[in-house]
Amino acid sequence: MRLLEALKNAGRIVRSVVPAEPEHGLLLIGSILLFISPRLRWWIPGPSPLWGIGRWWPYVTVLGIPLEFAGAAAAYVALLRCERPMRKLVLLALLPSIASLIAIPAVGLVYFSSELGLSKYFLSSIFESSEDYWRAIPQLLENLGFGFRVAVTGFLCVALFAFLDRHGRLTLPIRLSDYSSPTGPVGEGNDDSQIARFSWVMVFVTPVLIFASIVPLGVFYAVGGRFRNNVIALIMLERISYAVALFVLVLLAVGKSKKETLRSAMTRPRLAYLGFGILIPAAIACVWPTVSFLRARVEWAQQGIGRLPPPDALDFFGLPPATSLILIVGALVEEIAWRGFLQPRMIRKHGLARGVLLVGIVWGAFHFFGDASAAATLGGLSILLSRRLIETVAQSYVLAWLTIRSRSVLPAAFAHAVFNMFVTQELPIYSSIWLLIGLWGALGIVLFRCFPPRPVEGELAPPDSPQLAPGTEGSTTGL
Repeated sequence: MRLLEALKNAGRIVRSVVPAEPEHGLLLIGSILLFISPRLRWWIPGPSPLWGIGRWWPYVTVLGIPLEFAGAAAAYVALLRCERPMRKLVLLALLPSIASLIAIPAVGLVYFSSELGLSKYFLSSIFESSEDYWRAIPQLLENLGFGFRVAVTGFLCVALFAFLDRHGRLTLPIRLSDYSSPTGPVGEGNDDSQIARFSWVMVFVTPVLIFASIVPLGVFYAVGGRFRNNVIALIMLERISYAVALFVLVLLAVGKSKKETLRSAMTRPRLAYLGFGILIPAAIACVWPTVSFLRARVEWAQQGIGRLPPPDALDFFGLPPATSLILIVGALVEEIAWRGFLQPRMIRKHGLARGVLLVGIVWGAFHFFGDASAAATLGGLSILLSRRLIETVAQSYVLAWLTIRSRSVLPAAFAHAVFNMFVTQELPIYSSIWLLIGLWGALGIVLFRCFPPRPVEGELAPPDSPQLAPGTEGSTTGL
């Protein structure tokens, strides 16, 4: 009965983060699809290198900028209060999308003219053989690939939302189901506007973050002399550049709360919590290597004693290299954003369980642009983005527990960095990512049920907000 009650409560929490009006899902999905579409594959690989896919990519990158802008604009209309939102949706999202969806096929018609059986002298022959070009357009659209289809789908989602709202019956910005606010209407300085602005900046300004972290690499490679072939130096520079660019982005997203956020987030925690921050991800990453090692020991004990040497632990376990310690810088900046700024406001607004869940969703969406790649397929991209959301939500509960109990983001930053060290380095035995996600989720449930964190008074949510477990609101307590 208790398990059934827990499942019902979890289902109620998940349903409570769904938009109050189903049509809002079209706008959110459309904005994400438009935003990531230029990162996907925009041509079906041909049978020979003559198709020049590598040289075609820069054209898509440049001509796809309006699609990224359109996705960001659609999300801005969805999340932030603005005057005449439907007018902005048409001018800033639909029209740039149309321009990009026309420009890319038009340039592709010229670039791939020989593959489409057309004359390479496009401008001089188009009027002489217009029928050939009209016949080539369906073949061109078919070969434009997955990225084109994703962009068209995103455009149709946004256009359908605009069509459904032609009579002004839908409300913007988006509201959540089971919505309650202890702070009154949305307004400047309110948690609503702070959360929406922060979430939009962190998710939809990521192309600037990626560009800002790559530029120093290009400069270093151009002027670095003999050091430009030093792989370790390039990796360190990339990590530092990313952390600096991310820190600037976080400061931009936080707005006027910079000093308050940094001061409250960097409180010195008890050493025990720093230890938990290191041991928890290391233990999770070593579960499958431990199982593999024990199985090998059992098999050796049954068949190999006296004939074979015992299994060597170094064949199953390993430590990340010392250079991976640089990951703590980027992890700390991220945790200042997610657990230092966004989490207390989400908890105050939506309650402990739902607030942490929403932080995990925004954190996962932050990675969408980087996760999209030219190698993605429909099934692969769907699984990748879904897995990313599940992973960040599962980790969010453990990192939230560490942050609330310690009153500092430092334990969560250590946990975040150590986990990245293990999953991004070459280790003898890897754990399945789904196993790791399951372990994070299980640990989060255990921590919240057995040692419920209690947010401070300023983080309390309205009494009717859904909670993960009874007794999770109140004053701070020690472990």
